[in-house]
Amino acid sequence: MSSVDGVSVISEGPTMRKYRYRTSFLLIAASYTGLFGLITIIIAFSSPYWLSAHKYTYSSFVRLGLWTFCFDHYKHPPYQYDETFTGCRWIYDPKYHNIRDWLQPGWFIFVQVMITFSMIFSTAALMIISIPIMHFLIRYNVVMIGLGSLFKCLSAIFGFIGWLVFAVKHDVRSWLMNPRFNHLDWSFYLAILSTLLNASAAIMLAIEMRRARQKRQRFTNLVYNMHHSRSIGSGATNGFETIPLKTPPQPPISTTGQSPHYPHSRQQHHHHHHQQQQHQQSHHQQQQGARSPIDSIHSSPYASISRFSQQPQQQPMTPQSQTSSRQFTAV
Repeated sequence: MSSVDGVSVISEGPTMRKYRYRTSFLLIAASYTGLFGLITIIIAFSSPYWLSAHKYTYSSFVRLGLWTFCFDHYKHPPYQYDETFTGCRWIYDPKYHNIRDWLQPGWFIFVQVMITFSMIFSTAALMIISIPIMHFLIRYNVVMIGLGSLFKCLSAIFGFIGWLVFAVKHDVRSWLMNPRFNHLDWSFYLAILSTLLNASAAIMLAIEMRRARQKRQRFTNLVYNMHHSRSIGSGATNGFETIPLKTPPQPPISTTGQSPHYPHSRQQHHHHHHQQQQHQQSHHQQQQGARSPIDSIHSSPYASISRFSQQPQQQPMTPQSQTSSRQFTAV
């Protein structure tokens, strides 16, 4: 941390530079390629050098662009007035009002529209690409790169259609006189170069979008694996950690002073209950002497087993409760 004019400023050390979000080299290369493509299409769009006449022919037609026509004492034969056109003028200039239909055939308007769309989509693509480069909206990084690739691809397609139609139709005899005296000039070749640059930028952006998607998928899997391993290590299956008890639960304490007995099966329970009844029966006979036949029947092990079979849900009886029940049946 350093201070500038009394204000503390956090300096970026090597550790912060190591973990800083870095822009991909392929994304930077695609942005520069798209920028050059935009510059070339703007120059081709505005320059009047798509078609020019050879100098040694001394033709009345000089050159033209998408929006400018240049003549040198040109007289249009179908035009009934004796008027000459000299100099470079905008295609929508009032001077060209009477011959505008001849200057702008349908295919030429189509070329103008295609090149205009190419320039618009190329500009929009650069504006979208600048968002992930400046690290804005990182959550939508993949979407922004994909849109940039799509717009660059559309720009290349529209540019390709535009200059292809112009290359096929520029020498038709119904348009300019003496088409053999004319040649394609450098603005036309800039349009071709712009198409190649935009197509290259679209391909690089598509590759970068795929890499960014794979990187995000790896990060998502890493976070999921960390959370899943933590859940397994803690024994939780529903995403929450289970905190173990500090003291384990103690077994219930028997009131008779004996160790608690947990029967594991029905036969063990019957055997244990039978032994308790025999012991209590012998002890009771020693204290009270002979007993009645009815009491002996009720206190027999078979009677207790039959009672237990009729009431399987009844809990084991304590010695006091067994004595009271046996006395009740004897009465």
